[in-house]
Amino acid sequence: MKNRVQAKQSPVRRTTLAYSHRYGCAAILESDLEVDYFNWRNFEGEFEHFQMQPDTVSYDIYGKTRPYTADAELIENNILFVDEVKYKYELLKPKNKHKFSVLTDFYRVENKVFRLMTEDEIRVGHRAKNLAFLAPAWAYKPPFEEFDSFSKKLTSKSSSILELHKQIVKHNQAHCLIRRAIAHRLIKCDITQPWSELHLSW
Repeated sequence: MKNRVQAKQSPVRRTTLAYSHRYGCAAILESDLEVDYFNWRNFEGEFEHFQMQPDTVSYDIYGKTRPYTADAELIENNILFVDEVKYKYELLKPKNKHKFSVLTDFYRVENKVFRLMTEDEIRVGHRAKNLAFLAPAWAYKPPFEEFDSFSKKLTSKSSSILELHKQIVKHNQAHCLIRRAIAHRLIKCDITQPWSELHLSW
C-alpha cells in the first residue's frame, strides 16, 4: 500500500514525529500513548502492512457525514485491523461510545476489524519504558555479524542481562551491543519485565 502524506490532526496537542525503519512509514503521534503504541507495533509482530494515520474515510453519524482518520492500520494473517488509540477514561464519554460503535459497524461492512487500543493493551508491565529505551537503536542496522562473533565466545545460549553486560566488558565489546541486539530481536526476552531483570536467550 502507498503511504499517505501525514498530517497533524489537532492544532493544540503536543506532537512527536517518528519514522518506522521496519515498515518504512512516517508518523505524527499526538499523545504519549500513541508513541508507546507505535514503539510496540514496531517491535512485536510480523505485519504484512503497518501504517499510522491511514487514509481518512467518511462515515454517517447523527444524520451527518463526518471524516475520520484512524490512528493506525495493520494487516496480520490477511485481516486488516483499524486501531484507535485512546486512554480508558476517554472511552467512558457517551459521545465517544456512540462514535466508536458506529465506526465498528462501518468497518465491518468494509471487511475490516475496528479496535480500541488503551493503556491496558499498550502499557503491559515495563514494556513501554523498555521500548522507549530501545527505539533509537532501530535507526541502525541489525548487528548480525557483531553479535554472532560475540555470542560464539559465550558458553551459554541464555543469560541475565546483568551477567551478559559483564561478558560484554570482559570481551571488550561495545556496551550498546546488547541494546541493539534486543531492539532488532537478535536476543529474545520478555520485554514486559524490568530492564535490570531481563533474562535473555539467543
